[in-house]
Amino acid sequence: MRRSVAVVVLCVVWVALWGQITLANVVGGLVVALLVTAFTASNGPRAERHLTLNPLASLAFAWLAVRMLAASTWETLVAITRPHTVRSAVVAVQMRSDDPVLVTLVANTVTLTPGTMTLAVTDPPVSLYVHVLRFSDRESVEADVARLEDAAAAALQIELGATDRGAGS
Repeated sequence: MRRSVAVVVLCVVWVALWGQITLANVVGGLVVALLVTAFTASNGPRAERHLTLNPLASLAFAWLAVRMLAASTWETLVAITRPHTVRSAVVAVQMRSDDPVLVTLVANTVTLTPGTMTLAVTDPPVSLYVHVLRFSDRESVEADVARLEDAAAAALQIELGATDRGAGS
């Protein structure tokens, strides 16, 4: 049932992207949809995991991400207009959780903000290697990632463990 819904949705998207409902587009969409669902189907048992979101904490996380996005956009514009002031660095930031959903959310949020990019995630202990375009000091990068991790953990209702954030370099 789930696969057939995915095939129909993918086929509709395919036809919409072509902009015309023709027999060739519908058949082509079905072929592509069947191939996509065949190659992305899970071959093993699925690990059932139910995430519980805290609505208020989710809004707080989104607001923090938007504020960080705005601030880093400004810093990136300054870096573009004054390239001689750019001092970039790669900083290893140790996470307090090894939860894959939380780590993915934090790593992707870091990457979405202009001027920063998650280069790698190590395991274990989980550390993010973050490239920072306008580097000032290691502590501010660690503090920004810690704020994101705290907000994301609250939104996802995940307990954080204690860790020495100064362990990476």
